[in-house]
Amino acid sequence: MPQVSIGIWLLLSAGRLLAWRLPLVPNKELLFASFAIMIIGQGEALSELMALIAGLSLAAHMVLIAGFGLHALLTRKTA
Repeated sequence: MPQVSIGIWLLLSAGRLLAWRLPLVPNKELLFASFAIMIIGQGEALSELMALIAGLSLAAHMVLIAGFGLHALLTRKTA
């Protein structure tokens, strides 16, 4: 979304961090999506942004799981 300024991106990043830290909120993605809609407005670009964020989060988790698993396999001591 090139038409969105850096300040809005930083505000959305802070909002996402805040939403993920709230206790007793069952659907944090929905809370963040409604916050983003209030800031940016509705549109196709916002849904693409939400999909990108979810995909990047999933990819980061997969890379970390694979990295830690590989590290555990390589450093395992044989009995």
